[in-house]
Amino acid sequence: MADTAAMESTIRRLFDAFNHRDAKATGALHAADSVVYDPGFPEPLRGRGTIQDEAAAWFTAAPDTTMEALRLWVNETGVAAEVMIRGHQTGPLGDQPPSGNAFEQWAVAAWRFNADGLITEEVRFYSPAAIQAQLSPG
Repeated sequence: MADTAAMESTIRRLFDAFNHRDAKATGALHAADSVVYDPGFPEPLRGRGTIQDEAAAWFTAAPDTTMEALRLWVNETGVAAEVMIRGHQTGPLGDQPPSGNAFEQWAVAAWRFNADGLITEEVRFYSPAAIQAQLSPG
């Protein structure tokens, strides 16, 4: 496991990569065998390539999305953050066509790391239904 400074640095770089719409950099911060648990997917996202592809799809669906760390907790076992995500859906999101609607979603995420400071596990907590309601026409 990486030291706390390295883990915090990785997460700050993850937020920076996300906010610069850099899917490749987002993926590169995950270990090759990293796993992401996300309530918006029926199965975990497995592997750096899959995680990178998910980020790229999100940037296509909502290219102005920002991810802000409201609070960050770091200890010897990993990092957790309270997060605010905001943007507009101007591209397709899965089967959903662009709505043009704005969204704002509060979330919590937690990460674990390997000795190289790469993310091995990411767990996201948020309400997919709340995002869906904001993106629905009407």
